[in-house]
Amino acid sequence: MLRLAPPCLTPPPRNGRSSGSALVLTLAAFLVVVFMGALVIDGGLVYGKRAEIAKAVDAAAIAGISNLSQGQNQASQLAHDMFVANYRMTNRDAQPPDLDVGFGEDDNGNQTNSNTPRERAEPSGPTPSLGSHCLKTR
Repeated sequence: MLRLAPPCLTPPPRNGRSSGSALVLTLAAFLVVVFMGALVIDGGLVYGKRAEIAKAVDAAAIAGISNLSQGQNQASQLAHDMFVANYRMTNRDAQPPDLDVGFGEDDNGNQTNSNTPRERAEPSGPTPSLGSHCLKTR
């Protein structure tokens, strides 16, 4: 008959340096997971806000170029109003972005509309490079 050896009831001998190392490694791994989760959440919020601003700018560009026959001042005001109507303020926004509406002509003489939102940031803060362009042919 095969007999198994009884389990070892005494813990393995410890040297002074290894006591508590599992706790420290577990805590370090937990902190890494928490920081990675925070980065994922922040990245998702930035991506969502950028998509929301892009939709509002696209709607403003279409409104501006569609109403260009009423004059540039009227079209500019309608583009700005369309941006404000499509941009949703949240509690994370200090102020709504400032929309810069511009009109010009391309190489063929067609009128164009350029809308660019500018964040009201500190002087040292970055300026976003998100914009929308429309083209209206005569």
